[in-house]
Amino acid sequence: MKNMESLRTQCALQGALSAANAIGGVIPVVHSTAGCAYQNYLAGGLANGGQGAGLAGGLAVPSTNIVEKHVVFGGSARLREQLKNAVKVFEGKLFLVLSGCTPNLVGDDSKAMVEEIETQGYPAAYVQASGFHGSAYTGYELAVRSLVDFASKKTASPLTTVKGLINIFGIVPGQDTFWQGELLSLSREFSAAGLILNPLFGFNQTVENWKNIPHASLNLSLSTWGSGIVEYLKEKFGTPALKRSFVPVGAEDTKQLLLDIAGKLNFDEKQINNHAEKKEQEADYFISQFAEAYFNFNFQTDFSIAGPLSQAVGISRFLAYNLGFTPKTIIITDAPQLKDEPIGDILPHIDTKVNVFFTEDGNEISGLLKKGNPGLILGSTIDRITAEEKGAAHLSISLPVSDRIVLNRGYAGYSGALNLIEDIGTVLLKRRTQK
Repeated sequence: MKNMESLRTQCALQGALSAANAIGGVIPVVHSTAGCAYQNYLAGGLANGGQGAGLAGGLAVPSTNIVEKHVVFGGSARLREQLKNAVKVFEGKLFLVLSGCTPNLVGDDSKAMVEEIETQGYPAAYVQASGFHGSAYTGYELAVRSLVDFASKKTASPLTTVKGLINIFGIVPGQDTFWQGELLSLSREFSAAGLILNPLFGFNQTVENWKNIPHASLNLSLSTWGSGIVEYLKEKFGTPALKRSFVPVGAEDTKQLLLDIAGKLNFDEKQINNHAEKKEQEADYFISQFAEAYFNFNFQTDFSIAGPLSQAVGISRFLAYNLGFTPKTIIITDAPQLKDEPIGDILPHIDTKVNVFFTEDGNEISGLLKKGNPGLILGSTIDRITAEEKGAAHLSISLPVSDRIVLNRGYAGYSGALNLIEDIGTVLLKRRTQK
């Protein structure tokens, strides 16, 4: 196994912590060393579009901060102490214990401590999210499963299905820089089309939303990291699943996703088509205004992109199919296990000469971007150096993002595509002005 350098994903503990911070009423309690929670504050917040971490996140997250003596004698007592303090300070709907590498290696019984605090009347659950379990995406999956199990115990019986209610998974808080904007944009699109999206994370999302999971008509996954979750829910509640590998950007892919959902739910496609027609007219209006700048400033260019599969594919499809940009190099940074998947299955109708790579290694990513010599590079802030060396325009879209502020901005759906055009047009214009 070769050494990896400058990885672009956080560890499993940080992924689980970011997921917990994205749900109102959830108080994460980190059972690990002091540096674990602090690294999440840096990587998942400040270096992720300058995003905050919520009530009990960032530097305020309750943490056991275990040291050498806890490794020798065990840290369960320290976790008990921290839980007692946390319930005094925070009024939470769920205290979620996140166990890191060290306590899991020495065999601390986090489950017993959680059960003990539950007997005192406090809602609690735990996740074993050691960094050696995998990346932040794995931590997200582990946290979601634990949250589902906790919330389903609180769900009212008997179970009833709410027509048009859809749970969404695969857009990963903290790791996907635009997660909040993507979920808000898709929520608006689904609502206008007559559907009800249950995004579970972000604005107005609390433990109560998680209790609605068993009542959904459909579970939707928009990345490989939601696939296992929707299959788990299919087994647990019998809810149908729809799996896609990327977040839709622009009119065609957004409409197709809505039609696929309608087909799964036997939903009236007329309302979907009416909504799509209105949004396409709106998009065409603004894109036509962009056309003059597009031709006068010679914006048409080739591009290379480095990011997670769900993001890189959706953006590449829009740029190639709708703006006429030519993809040169596509680097998938989160799912190397998909490296044998044919390019035609990921990006149909795009020239098979497009170079597609699957790597997490930052140095390798930098080298691949340099070889492509594109006019536009979409990647992390780290890739700005490569872009400057090659004289290319650069836009930060994937972690780490430390050269722009990202709050509720996203590239999903109809409105997201316009955001993408604005951002790309701006960096291309800036490069032209500098030259």
